[in-house]
Amino acid sequence: MPKKTLGLILGLLATTVLLLFLALRTGKGPLTPSLVPPMSPTPTPLVSTVLAFSPSTVTLDQTGRGTVDVSIDTGENAVAAVQLEIAFDPKILSNVTIQQAGLFQTASPLKNSVDIKTGRVTFIMGITPSQAKNPIKGKGIIATITFTQAATTIDGITKMRILPKSQVGDFYTGQGHSVLKSTGDATITLNRQVVPQQPSTPPQQVTSPATP
Repeated sequence: MPKKTLGLILGLLATTVLLLFLALRTGKGPLTPSLVPPMSPTPTPLVSTVLAFSPSTVTLDQTGRGTVDVSIDTGENAVAAVQLEIAFDPKILSNVTIQQAGLFQTASPLKNSVDIKTGRVTFIMGITPSQAKNPIKGKGIIATITFTQAATTIDGITKMRILPKSQVGDFYTGQGHSVLKSTGDATITLNRQVVPQQPSTPPQQVTSPATP
């Protein structure tokens, strides 16, 4: 092989090696198959779940008792657990209780706490292992709250609020990603019928007529 031809081949080879080296240094080298598949990031779930009261306006009966449901609209989410943080005025409402219902009727209540001093409810519930293939989707009731009007109040309006710190767990992304979009309030009209107490009067003494 002529030296001129060999030199040309070696020159082209050296140029190719140099270009390949520069390409690798700049991160723009030729694509090569990877033995380890690239890790795909965990998708961020859509935040589309809404928690609200149903109905949003409640009028207590004449005995001062009332009931309101907590409803959910999961939107595009598949829900596995819900943590409700609810606030009320403990000076106006008393005997507040909460229990799971509707879509979470067979769920496992993980925490049920009512602080009558601060007016806070914390209620956590999640689907059972048997429901793992059927996470909560759609619209429906998830809890029912009952309460009574405090004896020291007569009429007026009060609020019950689902606090923004409430959380909704997405079934596919697990813990750490709340998909709660918004919350609502309930307006409660007090309606206790107080029977006014009649002032007590001392019994009259009956005297017998004097006999001669």
